[in-house]
Amino acid sequence: MCVRYLGFVLLVWFPVVLHAQSAAQSCRAPRLNGGYLVPEQDTYSHDTTLSYGCDDGMKPAVEGWWATSTCQNGSWSHEPRCIDEKACLPPDIPNAKYIENQSGWYRDGHKIRITCDEGYEPKYRHVTAKCNGGTWTSLPVCEKSINACGEPPKIPHAVIIHQEYQEVFAADSEVQYECEDGYTVEGADTTKSIFCIYGNWTEGPTCKSSSTSGSNERTSRPQITTVDHCGAYPNVPNGDVVERDQTFLKFQCNAFYTQVGLGTVVCYSDGTWSQLPICKEAFCVLDPAEHVGANFRLSGVEYLKEGEEKHIPCIQQDYSSRVQCTNGKIHFTQCMETEPGAGQNGSAEVGTAGVNTTSTGSGIHPEGGGSRPGTGHGGSAGSACSSEEKETQLQITTIRTCGNHPVVPNGDVVENNPMFLRYQCAAFYKRTGPERVECYSNGKWSETPTCKAAFCSVDTGRYSELISVGVKYIKDGEKVRFECVHQDEWWTTHYSVARCNNGRKRLSRCCDWWDLKRDIC
Repeated sequence: MCVRYLGFVLLVWFPVVLHAQSAAQSCRAPRLNGGYLVPEQDTYSHDTTLSYGCDDGMKPAVEGWWATSTCQNGSWSHEPRCIDEKACLPPDIPNAKYIENQSGWYRDGHKIRITCDEGYEPKYRHVTAKCNGGTWTSLPVCEKSINACGEPPKIPHAVIIHQEYQEVFAADSEVQYECEDGYTVEGADTTKSIFCIYGNWTEGPTCKSSSTSGSNERTSRPQITTVDHCGAYPNVPNGDVVERDQTFLKFQCNAFYTQVGLGTVVCYSDGTWSQLPICKEAFCVLDPAEHVGANFRLSGVEYLKEGEEKHIPCIQQDYSSRVQCTNGKIHFTQCMETEPGAGQNGSAEVGTAGVNTTSTGSGIHPEGGGSRPGTGHGGSAGSACSSEEKETQLQITTIRTCGNHPVVPNGDVVENNPMFLRYQCAAFYKRTGPERVECYSNGKWSETPTCKAAFCSVDTGRYSELISVGVKYIKDGEKVRFECVHQDEWWTTHYSVARCNNGRKRLSRCCDWWDLKRDIC
C-alpha cells in the first residue's frame, strides 16, 4: 500500500519538475561590438556563463580586462559591452553622491561633481573629479564634519526609536530614546530627545525603574570631572593631544592617519576615561619592486596620503605616470609624455639620483629671487637657460645637507621625508606661507611657514550673565556655548553662544535649547 502511494506521488511530482525546467528560458547570443564571446553560440541555456574580451583600444564596461555574464531565465546578468579603454567606470567615493550616467560609464574628459552625505564635508573643499585616460584624477574625499556627532550614547534600558542605525549624524540632528517597559525618565515620561550640538550630544536620559529611587540611580552613574582626576593621559597610537582643558583632552591623528570616533576625551569621577579615538592608516605605499612592469624611476619607496595624486617619472626620458591613492590602493596610468605644469597639486616627484622635483617640473630654484627658467628676461617663455644662469641656480637635495631642522614657532614637523619637511601649526594657529620646506644644495633651507594666532579668548568671569569657568579659547570660525546663570520657571538651562571671526569674538544673548537648535540666538 505504501509503495503504491509513493509511486503515485512521484508520478505527480515529475511533471511539475519537468514543467519548471522547461519554464527556464534560454538566452540569445548578446550582440558585442568590438569584442568576442567564449564560447560563441547562437543560444545559451539557463545558468550558462560565458566569458568575453574586447579588441585593442577597448575594454569591458565592468572591472577587469575580461568579464563574465550568466544567462538567467532569458536575460543576461549584465549585457556584455565593450567601451573605449580611455573611458572610466563609476568611481567609488564613500559617503558621497553624484549624478550617475545611465550608460554605466563615462567618456574620457567627463567631469563629475560630488555632494557629501549629511554629517560629512569635502576634504580641502575639493568636489570634482575628471576622467582622464581611463582613470579618475583627484577623487574627492568626504570626511566627517567637525560639527557632526558620532553614534548616540548607549543608555541602559533604552533604545532609539524612529531612526535607523548610522555612525555619523549631522549637526542639529535629533534622536529620541524610549525606555523599556517598567522604566521611565524624569517626569514620568518614557521618551526623551537629545541633540547634536557642535560635535557633541546633549545629555541623554536616565531610565529608572518605577520601584527604584532616582537619587540612587543618579549617584551610580559616573560624572564628568577634571582630567587630572584620571592621572596620566591615555595613549592613542599615531595620535597626539593637541588641546588640553580642565575638563577634556582633544586628540588629533598624525599625518597619513585618519580619525575614527570622537576626538574629545573626558574623565569620569570613577577614574576612567571616556572612549578613545582610533587613528587608522590612510595612505598607500608605492614600492617600485612591486611594480617592475610600470617602469617607474624611483630611488625608494613612496608614500601617498589617501586621495593624494603624484606624477612619478618613468625610465623613458620626459615620460611620467600619474599615481593616485584611493581607498588604500595604488592606481596608476601608463607612462605618457609629461605635460607642461604636470603635478600642480603640489605633490612631490622623485627624479634621477633621488633629487626631489617640485610641481613646477624643474626642481631648480633660482638664487637671489631671480626668475624661473623659461620665464626670465631676455628671452621668450620656454627658452633654454644660458650656462651662466645654470651656474647660479641651486638644486634641491636631501634634508641632511642642511643639518638641523628650522624652528617654526607654534608649529611642528608632521612629515619627515628624505627630500622635504612638512609643517603643521598647533591648535588655534593658522599657517601662512609654504607647507613644505626643502633643502638647497648650498646648505640653506627654503622659505619656512609662519603660524599666526587664529583664536579668540573669552574670560567668563567678566560676564555676570555667565557661569564662570575661567578663560576659554575659541578657534577662528568656530562657535562655543557657555552656560548662563539664568534659568526659567521650568528650570531649563540657558546658554550663550560665542563666535570667533577674524580674531574678534561676539557673544549672543542667553537662550534655551530650542533657540540654539533653530540658530536664532
